[in-house]
Formats: sequence, C-alpha cells, structure tokens
Amino acid sequence: MGHRDKATALLYSAAKENGVDLPMGIELAASSQENDERGQIKDLFLPAIRRTTIILFILSFVNCFAYYGLVIVTPAFFSTGTGSGSGNSDGFLEVFIIR
Repeated sequence: MGHRDKATALLYSAAKENGVDLPMGIELAASSQENDERGQIKDLFLPAIRRTTIILFILSFVNCFAYYGLVIVTPAFFSTGTGSGSGNSDGFLEVFIIR
C-alpha cells in the first residue's frame, strides 16, 4: 500500500524547485494506515492521555459557547439605541472594554 516512489520523487522535485538539496538516500516513514490498526474512542481515555482528553473536551465546549455568545450579543451592541444607558455610547468600546 502506498506510493513511496511517487512521494520521494515529489520531495526531490519540490527541493529542486526551491533550490534546496535533499540528502541522498532519504526514506519515508511507514504510514500508520499500512498497519490497518485504527484507534477507538475508548483509547482517548487510557490513563496516559485521559487528563489531556478531558481538558480538551472542556476547552472545546467552552470555546463553542463563547463563540456562540459573541455572535449573538455583538450585533446588539452595534445597533442604535443600545449601550450602557447614555445616548452617545460607543458600541465598539463597549464590546471590547468593560467599564
């Protein structure tokens, strides 16, 4: 499986185009797909990477809701008649600077 000869030729072609010499005898690493072993969801919760997985899930969740909140709230700041109560408030400042 794989096209190592094509990949090696492409590397040498790219190096030649960029004016860089590639070392002779370069070998490509074996692809993980050649083993036909795929990971499973339960592998994310192995003790070695459990903490990282949980932290990334939490950060992803928080990031999604922060983005959602900004998308929903930001237009309200720029519409006319909104602000902190003063008629001449600057919407840009109210979005990015807390008074």
